[in-house]
Amino acid sequence: MRFNLWFTWSVCASVLLTCWASAAAAQSRESKAPNANLSQVTAVRVTASQITPDGISCGLSLKDVTPKIEHDVRTGGVRVRAETEVLVTVSLLTTHDKVRGICATAAMLGVYELVSYFDAKEGWTRSGYVVLWQRGNQVLSTPADHPDTIDRRIALLTGKFLDSWRSDREQTKIIPVPKN
Repeated sequence: MRFNLWFTWSVCASVLLTCWASAAAAQSRESKAPNANLSQVTAVRVTASQITPDGISCGLSLKDVTPKIEHDVRTGGVRVRAETEVLVTVSLLTTHDKVRGICATAAMLGVYELVSYFDAKEGWTRSGYVVLWQRGNQVLSTPADHPDTIDRRIALLTGKFLDSWRSDREQTKIIPVPKN
């Protein structure tokens, strides 16, 4: 009796593991990374989405963040222009827990390109932004430390974007863009 129970349990566990492995393999084949390539990006415009009122309570200011991103992007080899079809956008979604004395921010950095496409439903050409690259992190700290903590996190995200940009350019053998 004991052997039968162990045997039944083993068979069920094997079947479940096989099914889960098959589902995971099928999902990974279907959900490949998008084919966005940063290699053609030569210039960007740095923008910011709105900041939440809690972000202001936690000492955050987009006027402080965007110039730092512009500096890091320029230093990394990408031109910064007022007029370009590629945006680097920072988003800071913050909540402030006054009782615990904690600020929590979802810090996100995205690279978006303006493209035109034919909308068959509407019957005409439209324009919109597509995501080339996007990353984010959750940051928790005290209100006094939050601006510096966010600065470090945004610098890290900007560095990751630049690493991806360099990697894509290296893979396609594009000559570096001259610095301004």
